[in-house]
Amino acid sequence: FFFALTMASLMMNLSAPMDFEGQRKAERLIHIIITTCGCVGLVFGWFQQEYSKCVYTIFAGIALCILLVVPNWPYYKGTSMKWVDDDLVDKYWEEEAEKEKKDKDNGDGDGDKGKGEKKGEKKEEKGKASEKDKKKRKG
Repeated sequence: FFFALTMASLMMNLSAPMDFEGQRKAERLIHIIITTCGCVGLVFGWFQQEYSKCVYTIFAGIALCILLVVPNWPYYKGTSMKWVDDDLVDKYWEEEAEKEKKDKDNGDGDGDKGKGEKKGEKKEEKGKASEKDKKKRKG
């Protein structure tokens, strides 16, 4: 019973997700441990003339990796990312829609002359893309 309470409290503290920097650290640690255990196991098994000792050494490295990487230790959650606010994204798309509307109202609004595009072609593609993005965001 005490072990279950201790494990439950431990898992509550380790439940936050790992950030991108933590994933990079975890992957690097996995590569280092597995490579080192593989080389040591190969040399150990070679000198002992037993393949099983090589395999046991590699399995010990995998077990060590599981203990060090699978739980979300605080070491892997060091950097936090700042996400873009939804209100800011909505404001951006509203401004883009207003710009497109003004361009259509002011005539052709072709600011990309000399780039080999037909009149208004790029603007229409932008409008279609932004409408698709709005539909995706809203559901």
